[in-house]
Amino acid sequence: MAKRNPKGLEKTRVSENSIFVFLQIAITGLLGIFNSILLVWGINTYYPFFGGEIYGRLGFIQTIVLIFTPFLYVGFLLTLTKRIAEHYAINDEFSKQKVKYTLQFAFLTIGILTSSFYFIFIFFIIPPSYQFDLVNMPLFYGLFGMVWILNIISVISTGVLQGFQKYRFVTYSSSASVFFITISYLLLAFTNNLNLMTVTIVLLISELIKGVIALGYMMYLLKNYEILDAEMNLSSQQKKEERTELMKCNVIFMLLNLFHIFIFYYDKVLIYFFLNSYTELAYYFIANYIFTFLFPISCAIFNALLPASSEQNILENKENLVKYVNLGSKYALYISVILAIFMGTVISEVMPIVYGEFGYESIEYLPFFAIILIFET
Repeated sequence: MAKRNPKGLEKTRVSENSIFVFLQIAITGLLGIFNSILLVWGINTYYPFFGGEIYGRLGFIQTIVLIFTPFLYVGFLLTLTKRIAEHYAINDEFSKQKVKYTLQFAFLTIGILTSSFYFIFIFFIIPPSYQFDLVNMPLFYGLFGMVWILNIISVISTGVLQGFQKYRFVTYSSSASVFFITISYLLLAFTNNLNLMTVTIVLLISELIKGVIALGYMMYLLKNYEILDAEMNLSSQQKKEERTELMKCNVIFMLLNLFHIFIFYYDKVLIYFFLNSYTELAYYFIANYIFTFLFPISCAIFNALLPASSEQNILENKENLVKYVNLGSKYALYISVILAIFMGTVISEVMPIVYGEFGYESIEYLPFFAIILIFET
C-alpha cells in the first residue's frame, strides 16, 4: 500500500486551501451583495410601485427552484470530499477503484433522487402552492430541470476537487459564475430588460459556467491520477461496503446540518406562508442575504480543514487530527462572534443607505441572524 505522506507539504496545502476558501467567499460574497443591490436598484427604477412585491416573488421562485439543492450540497458534497480525501491518502490501485466506484454510485444516486424530486415537485407541489403568473410555465419547467441537472454536475465536481484538495479550482469556477451574474445584471438593468424570466436565465447560465469549469477540472484530475483508467475489480461485498459507507456519511452530514439547511433555504418558504406578503418576504431576503455572506466566513476554516482532517484520520495520525479539530473550533467561534457584532452595528447603519427602503425595513431581522450566526457556528 502506497500511502501518501503529507508531512512535508501538509502545512503548505492547508494554508493554500484556507487562502482559496477565503478568496472564494470574498469574491462570491461581495459580488453577490453587489448583485442584490443592483437587482433592488433595477426593480425600484423600472417597477417603482411594485418593487417589494417583485423582489419577494423573485426570491421565492429562487427558493422553490433550489428547494432540494441543500440535500445535495450539504450531504453529498461533504461526503464526496471526505471519502475521496481518504482514498487519495492511501493511493493504491484498490483505492483508485473505490474512488471510481464512489463517483459512479454518486452520479446514479443523485440522478435518481433529483429526477424523482423534480417530477413530484412539478406535478404535486408547484401548481397548488404558487401561481407563476409572471413566468411562462413550460419554459420555466425546462429551465428548472436544467438547473437541477447542472446542480448534480456542480455538486459532484466540487466534492471531487475538494477531496483532492484543489480548492483553487473551486474558487475559479465559483468566481467565474458570479462575475457572469454581475455583468449580466448590469447589462439587463441599463437596457431595461430586468425581469423574472431574464434573471432566471442568467442564473441558469451562471450554473452552467460553474458546472462546466468544475467538471473540466474534475475530469483532468481523474485522468491525471489514473482513476478513469482504473479497472473495476471490486467484489460485490466491497461495492456494498462502499455504498453503505457513502450513504452513512451522507445521512450523518445532513443530520448535523439540518438547522443550517432550514436557515439557508426553507425559512423563506415558511416566512411567506406565515406572513402571506411578498413585500415583507423581500425585506427578510435582504437581511438573509447579508447573513448568507457572513456565515460562510465563520465556517471557512472547517471547509479548508475537512479534506486534510479526513486524510489524517485514514493515515491514523491522531495528533494532527485533534489539532485540526481544535483549530477549526476555536477560530470559527472567534470569527462568528466578531461577525455577529459587526452585523448588529456597522451593517445595520449601512443597509438603509445601500438598499433604501428595503434596507431600512430589513434591519429588524438582523438581531435574529446575529444570534443564529453564533449558535450555528
